[in-house]
Amino acid sequence: MAIAAEIDEVVKLNLAGHSYRAIGRRLGISHETVSRRVTAGIAQIVIPAATEMRKVELERLDGYLLALQPAIERGDDKAITTALRIQERRARYLGLDAALELSVQHTFPGTVEDEIARLEAELALNDAHEVASG
Repeated sequence: MAIAAEIDEVVKLNLAGHSYRAIGRRLGISHETVSRRVTAGIAQIVIPAATEMRKVELERLDGYLLALQPAIERGDDKAITTALRIQERRARYLGLDAALELSVQHTFPGTVEDEIARLEAELALNDAHEVASG
């Protein structure tokens, strides 16, 4: 059975009240595979709906901004404040204000303490060269 067809079948059986283990036995797959197929099936349903909903909301917010534009150009403080709030909402919908993930990896051999000791020794050596030349 193709994966797409299997996902459809698993979701239908799950919606009909069958357990993952029962679905797995029926289709000859593990319950873990059933779980992954259900998750994939839900994503196929939810993600397009959420994407469409986001598009509609962004268009609505764009309309509000457009309507506020004349007042913003006149310097209306309330309109400017409202526009900023709308822009903040747009940024949230688009994920522009999401926290960035930062990953740091060290490439030196040994422990952090070893590297600190090496750098301290290097600094001391540089200081000694500066005193000698200076």
